[in-house]
Amino acid sequence: MKKLHIVAIVALLAIVAGVMIYTKNNSSELFIIREPVPPAPIAATWQVERTFPTDAPNSITAIAFPMTADGPLAIAAADRVAVLAYGTVVPMGGEPMTFPEPPKCLAFSEDGKTLAVGFRNSVRIFVDADHDKTVSLGKRANICGIAIRNGALYVTDFSDRRLVKFDIETGEMVGEFRDKNGFRIPSPNFAVASSHEGIWVVNPGRQRLVLLSDDLNILRSFERTVSETEDPFFDFFGCCNPSYIATLPDGHIVTSEKGVAPRIKVYKPDGKFDSLVLTLPGTNTRNGATPWPIATDNKGRIHVVNGTSIHIFMPVE
Repeated sequence: MKKLHIVAIVALLAIVAGVMIYTKNNSSELFIIREPVPPAPIAATWQVERTFPTDAPNSITAIAFPMTADGPLAIAAADRVAVLAYGTVVPMGGEPMTFPEPPKCLAFSEDGKTLAVGFRNSVRIFVDADHDKTVSLGKRANICGIAIRNGALYVTDFSDRRLVKFDIETGEMVGEFRDKNGFRIPSPNFAVASSHEGIWVVNPGRQRLVLLSDDLNILRSFERTVSETEDPFFDFFGCCNPSYIATLPDGHIVTSEKGVAPRIKVYKPDGKFDSLVLTLPGTNTRNGATPWPIATDNKGRIHVVNGTSIHIFMPVE
């Protein structure tokens, strides 16, 4: 029995030493990137093309690409936003922009000439890198997501459970959308994304995605609620997912889920499961339940934020 105790202690010390060595050598990483290992019969269809670090002062909180133009990339961290040439860490046009409060979300226009930076209750709009105007939702607002499509800015407000539309040229509010059954949002993750069809908005507490026209009419929607009859892997896990969404050039939707087994998946425009990008069950202990910010570019790549680094996924050929 004494020998067994000694063996157990030695094994435990070896594990601790390994963790300490890994932490020392990977202090900037929140997780180890591995090839996706989905449960059978799902086949891995995405792989890491490359990883590049940034000089962000803290973990990146938002990332954005133009929908149709080649680059640039915008990232938000701490109190600043940097606009980078693709694949570099050098800000375009000089130093990063700094703000008196932390930016929460970012969005580019389709051509990349307009950048919107979202804060708690307002959005600042920059045209060709110059500050153009600021739109506000009022002091009690809690902005979670923004998107730009066809000259309009779309903003989700957690406090009022609504999607608000602004005309970018005038800065005037021109419409709002409230789910007829109510937006159920237990926590301030209220994502929105533009696509070639319209605007996708998430109703996270109902595990529902809604596609809206430019006039804020519902075109279609789909739910992926975990049920007893389907493999829960295909659905959205937990009380309120997905936390982030983005769209690919072909109209597919990329989702990022929070929870004990955070994962990134791709769905077809009709809501059917398409593929797994990344899942790390049981290994995301340092990052807790925090979801990973994501963005897509016009080449069909998926960009996943990992602390101050960005991992780029491409489809498996």
